[in-house]
Amino acid sequence: MRYRWLVPAGLFLAAAYLWGVAADFQGAVGRYELIGPDFFPKILLAAIMIASLAAVARDVVALRREPAGEETKTFFPADLAIAVLITVAYVAALHVIGFVLATLCFQALILAAVFRVRRWQIVFGVPAVLTTLFFVIFIVLMGVPLPRGSGMFRAFNSLLY
Repeated sequence: MRYRWLVPAGLFLAAAYLWGVAADFQGAVGRYELIGPDFFPKILLAAIMIASLAAVARDVVALRREPAGEETKTFFPADLAIAVLITVAYVAALHVIGFVLATLCFQALILAAVFRVRRWQIVFGVPAVLTTLFFVIFIVLMGVPLPRGSGMFRAFNSLLY
C-alpha cells in the first residue's frame, strides 16, 4: 500500500507531458476549426489529470491511516512494466492493424495480464463494448480520422469506416 500512489502520479505526469504535445497540434478541419485540433485531447487529458490527482490523494490519506508496522502489498511493479509494454505495443500496432483491432487487443490484454481477469466473457465482452463506444464517439459523431492500418488490415477496416 505504501507505493500505490506511484501509478496515478506517473499517469498524471504522462498526461501533463501529453498536454504539451497536444498544444502543438495543427490543422483543424470543418466544424472543428473554431475550437482547434487540441480541444478534445486536452479535455481527455484534463480528466485523466483530475482522476490521477484524486487517486493520489486517496492513496496518501489511506497511507496516513494505515497502522504502523502493518503494510499490505498491493502495488506490483511488474504489473506497471507489463502495462507500459502493452501500451507501447498498442501505439505501435495502431498504424499496422488499425484502431479497431488494436484497441480490442489492447483492452483484452490489459484486462487479462494486468487486472488478471479470468472470465472470458469479461475479457472479450468489455473490450468489444468499449471499442464500439469509442468507434461511435470518435469516428461516427466526431469524424476523427483514426488509423486504418496497412495491407489486409486496411482492407478490413475499410469495411468498417
